[in-house]
Amino acid sequence: MKFGKQLTHYAVPEWANEYINYNELKKLLPGDERRASVASQEGAPAEQPLLGEADQEKLRMFDIACERELAKVNRFFENECNLLEQRIEHIEAAIRENLGEELRKKSADAAAAAASAAASPPTVPLPPPAPARPSPLPIIPSSSQAEEPLSPTPQQAPLPHGLHTGGVSSPSIAIHGPREPQPPDTADSSPNHATAAGAGAGGASEASLHLSASFGGPSHVRQVSRGESFSSKDKGEKDKEKKEKKEKKDEKWRRMYRGRIQRVLCNMYTASELLEQYSSLNYMGFYKIWKKRDKLCGVERLAEDIMRVREQPFKKLDRVHRLQKKCSDLYRLITDDKTSDHFKIQQEMLKELSKHVPGQDRLFFFLGACMVLLLDIVVMCYMEPTNPDYTLDEVLANFPIFRMVLSIILVNWGIGACMHLLEHYRVNYRFMLDIDPKCQVAPSHFFLVAAIQTTSWIVIFGCYLADLKFLNFGPHNLYFLYPVVLIAVQVAIAFLPSDTFRRKYRWEIVECVGYCFYAAVWPFVTVTFVQNIVGDVLTSMAKPLADLEYTVCYYSTGLYHRETVTCSGVDFWLKPLIVATPYYIRLMQCISRFLEADDAKRRTAHAANTGKYCAGILVVICTSIPWHEYGLSIYVSRLVWVFTYIFATIYMFFWDVYMDWGLAFDPDNYLRPQRMYPPWLYYSISLVNLFGRLSWAMNLMPIEILDNERLNSNLITLWVSTMEILRRTLWALIRLENEHLTNSSRYRAMLWVPPLLGAESGHVTEVLEGNPIKSIGGGKKGKDKDKDQRKISMPRIATMG
Repeated sequence: MKFGKQLTHYAVPEWANEYINYNELKKLLPGDERRASVASQEGAPAEQPLLGEADQEKLRMFDIACERELAKVNRFFENECNLLEQRIEHIEAAIRENLGEELRKKSADAAAAAASAAASPPTVPLPPPAPARPSPLPIIPSSSQAEEPLSPTPQQAPLPHGLHTGGVSSPSIAIHGPREPQPPDTADSSPNHATAAGAGAGGASEASLHLSASFGGPSHVRQVSRGESFSSKDKGEKDKEKKEKKEKKDEKWRRMYRGRIQRVLCNMYTASELLEQYSSLNYMGFYKIWKKRDKLCGVERLAEDIMRVREQPFKKLDRVHRLQKKCSDLYRLITDDKTSDHFKIQQEMLKELSKHVPGQDRLFFFLGACMVLLLDIVVMCYMEPTNPDYTLDEVLANFPIFRMVLSIILVNWGIGACMHLLEHYRVNYRFMLDIDPKCQVAPSHFFLVAAIQTTSWIVIFGCYLADLKFLNFGPHNLYFLYPVVLIAVQVAIAFLPSDTFRRKYRWEIVECVGYCFYAAVWPFVTVTFVQNIVGDVLTSMAKPLADLEYTVCYYSTGLYHRETVTCSGVDFWLKPLIVATPYYIRLMQCISRFLEADDAKRRTAHAANTGKYCAGILVVICTSIPWHEYGLSIYVSRLVWVFTYIFATIYMFFWDVYMDWGLAFDPDNYLRPQRMYPPWLYYSISLVNLFGRLSWAMNLMPIEILDNERLNSNLITLWVSTMEILRRTLWALIRLENEHLTNSSRYRAMLWVPPLLGAESGHVTEVLEGNPIKSIGGGKKGKDKDKDQRKISMPRIATMG
């Protein structure tokens, strides 16, 4: 995708006019590709290669326009940083105003506990805070403000470290979320309750006067009858109940207020990330346009201009990082979570603003149906057949066709799971795989399609097994229809119309796979990252591809067979050829990358990667040759298998860990410093990857030790295929995360990926309204607010749908 389109798609819509005007600057460039090539051949001066007076004037106007765009970006960045800083200061002041009492109490308790544990004298308290000023945020309504105010006073204990008010004055901030009016608590507005000292009229009169004075007028006077005397014990219990009720009510409102503050802080953090993204997009825009200028005009000013841009205010992100840290500190303060970090704030934001996954109910319905139907199939397998002509060989003759379809369904499950986890940890796979940002395909879409496919597979296979075993439809010879109907249904489900997964995007997937095969024929083509990933996924489809060859052989010799089919003279070379094709595709891709590499280090890496796929092809060849026909015993042939498998497994496993994942670079630390996943996930995926790489050992198991050789060999093949698909799914998680952080394969010109904002659980989460900085916490109420949020999304980086 061209950078002009990327800039349009990934820019914050409300800031569209504040980005570098890349397309207009490109129109101002003089020269063309031909002039640049001629200049390089004739050795023209570097500063003005074959540029006429008109072109030189256009180049001068281009430089002036670039300076103007640079000043515009700096001015906007500074203004938004100032505004965001003011907002955070007001939030800090609001926290002091409304939650100061509670925070001081927690701080005092923590200090006392620490002093007691260390057996040391208590720490010196901080100086008292400044007198409270009017809060820019709505104060928690509380019925007990007259008795126990939540706002701090100079005489109260100080707040924890790092919490200060600041002196910037700006408009108040409204907070998202409903604010319910608190009903007046008349029971608490009276400081004391009247008691009747005796049963006479004097006691009643005294009590009446007391109540009248307490409630503010004779209209509230209630005559106390002679029998309404309270003992001191009853009065104490009554006061205790009212005090508990008041404390619960205050705690409820404080909890609601903390929730609103948390959401505002999450939005603030998001706004700071948008500023960081704004800086990176503009930096890349200047880099791209100046690189194009040098190429078209034959000048060499890119390095000088880039060094100058790096000193501009919009590239100095220390201020933004300080604001992010301030948001994180305030968030930890009000949540009392000492282990939270910036990543947790982001996850909290996504959790608050995306609580329902579209299609989730339908997904659970199909999953429940799958579990019930699968249980029925297991029960049928253990039941005695009523068909006298039933044989297990007849089922096994058709089972590879069902297994091939099931493997493709498992791939859909793997794609959905991988997308969900990548979005959960905010790995921007969409940018790296060059997916159209307008595409709103969600993980839930793949989950739902896979669930429907799984349900249809279980239904058709269960009907086939029941009909063959119990003659549900009477004696007939139409059993061949079940595999055919299964394939037709799966193809129909794959092409179901969808509002999000449109035909355009499906056709792009087909084009990508076709381009991978084209690269296998002609290595002098440019290989993209998405083609690299697709090629690696194809290498994990060795077993399904072998079943595809069996399916073609099955139907080329007839519609239905009661025994396993073999194509004499064809299986010997066709099956190894199909299985080795994905490895050959990746090998040719590595050769293409080797030819494109411009330094020795990258060439060495691509050459080593080529050797890895040569090892995979060697395994296919060694396991396909009938060694016994060449006079080798079964033990010698198995030794050949073992040595080739071990060599390829060690080679591929270490390549996965060291090169694809960027792990184990440090001998003392398996993990790399930069990572987006929790540490346990790296170790778990590494173990699963090793186990999946070693699953080939099950193919070396002597068939003679199995109770039912053919049945168990088919089940082992299914298990190995499932493990490989699971391994590849988990492999892709770390592979894409490593590419996101390090640009390890050098598919991108710059080490930058826009953050994946607004995508969680597979759908768009519209977080902000209007200007992402100026409207933080603001918005309309009720239906109008929801309508506006549906219209305005955050940067369209991950509009998953």
